[in-house]
Amino acid sequence: MRDRPIPDDLREVCEEAGGEELLGGNLRIYPFAGDDPEELTIEHASDRLRSSEWPVPDQLVVFGDNGQGDHFGVWAPRDGGARPIVVQIGEVFEDACMAVVGDDLGSFLVGWGAYYALLLGDDEALREIVPELPEELSSLEEDGSEDELYALLAWASPALPDPRPDPYERGLTAAQVAEIARSSGPSAQTGPE
Repeated sequence: MRDRPIPDDLREVCEEAGGEELLGGNLRIYPFAGDDPEELTIEHASDRLRSSEWPVPDQLVVFGDNGQGDHFGVWAPRDGGARPIVVQIGEVFEDACMAVVGDDLGSFLVGWGAYYALLLGDDEALREIVPELPEELSSLEEDGSEDELYALLAWASPALPDPRPDPYERGLTAAQVAEIARSSGPSAQTGPE
């Protein structure tokens, strides 16, 4: 980790929320560093997951999880030259197990956060995340749906390469994610249908 560029916004999020479970446990942000060798931290999460056979590419700095087995990371190659997109890693242990879920960390946190704040009925958290949502996105079905999550992610991150980012059904490989990160805008490349 010492020679890896850590995006400033990731450092700020870790300083503010590192070690916390947010949004009813649907987003956990790892602390930047820690004394407990068993705790996942920004410094060690990517390497620890790789040692457990997760196909985490070297370019990905894992920063948190969804409380259900999937991890999130920011694309940050050692040599720069790529957008800091946010990638979800599905718990499938195969090469095509990733999905781009945010144009950048801030956009991801807005889309993901808005969905779970709405789902939990947490109006205060919703106002902190985003002061106002478009009318068509401002409420969810009783139990929420994947379509509603995808709509909020796409609203917050208009350059998502896939409007239905799903690491299980439409997974991307590290090479596909790298190509997306090198592009300057939306990519036509999506995972298998």
